[in-house]
Amino acid sequence: MDPKPQDHQSPSSPSELRQVLVLRPPPVFAVHEQDFSSKFHILKAYDSPSPTHEFLQTHAQSVKVVLCSGIGPITADVIRDLPALELVVTASTGVNHIDMAECRRRGIAVTNTGDTGSQRIQMQVP
Repeated sequence: MDPKPQDHQSPSSPSELRQVLVLRPPPVFAVHEQDFSSKFHILKAYDSPSPTHEFLQTHAQSVKVVLCSGIGPITADVIRDLPALELVVTASTGVNHIDMAECRRRGIAVTNTGDTGSQRIQMQVP
């Protein structure tokens, strides 16, 4: 008897995945990079030898999502270099590293990752 065919999906190629830009990786990214990379095409500006502005102009014109934290500010200049940007996700609780006025002006949503780190910390503290 032939085994029942399994319903496996092959991993999507990076060109089929939605792009997420990471200017500087937040700590949560290092912990979950493999998961992120299997679901999204990660553009790693921090790995590029090019200056940020040049990298964004060359590689990130269609990026709709940026993952950031306080170590990688999302300034008005960065936002202007991302004409398709729709969402900024920060891995920190505050948003003082994001130019909120420019996001409002452009209609860009801003959110945080919630308490992803706090649960892990609670589990480690006796």
